[in-house]
Amino acid sequence: MKYILTSFNVQESGKQKPVVPSASQCGTSPSTGGASRRVFSSWEDAIEHFKRSVENAKEMGNRAEEGRAHGDLGTVYRRTGDIQAAIYQYELYLNISQEVGDRDGEARAYSNLGNVYKSCGDYNTAIAYHKLDLNIAKEVGDRAGEGGAYGNLGNAYFGLGNFHKAAEYYEDRLLLPRRWETEQEKEELMVILELLISISAGSERP
Repeated sequence: MKYILTSFNVQESGKQKPVVPSASQCGTSPSTGGASRRVFSSWEDAIEHFKRSVENAKEMGNRAEEGRAHGDLGTVYRRTGDIQAAIYQYELYLNISQEVGDRDGEARAYSNLGNVYKSCGDYNTAIAYHKLDLNIAKEVGDRAGEGGAYGNLGNAYFGLGNFHKAAEYYEDRLLLPRRWETEQEKEELMVILELLISISAGSERP
């Protein structure tokens, strides 16, 4: 049986594989991990592959590649529901990225850590990480990364029930000059924004 591991899901014969829940009931929603479009026979195979990637990078003395491999490994662990292992690998990715000055890797690690904590309901920690991701995106002029960070912050504030703040970040994402993947994506975000503004306005009435 073959599975296709992407940064968004794992597919079996073109169908999304059921998510494996963790013991702590954390979710396994999509993240922007580096593991993308590689084919593995099982989750165990994927884990072993990226562990070998870590070791190979260490042997070659390539710290940047070692960091990316830890990020890929974290994404696999997150898909299996092993949240603590995912956090550990993402933290290694973050530390190495900071060590070698890999700003893109640092931003990705912040984003992934934010999404992991958000999936566990720790929205305040998630927001802190997503703001760090946003700061880097602005600093290096990464419009796509900036848009993703705005969306992630909107999602986190929505989880907190702070619909006004969520609407602000969704609006920032909507107004950011960028190429939308589909017109439907843009329209759906506009509907969400209008709904949140309506909910926020209603909650502020005496």
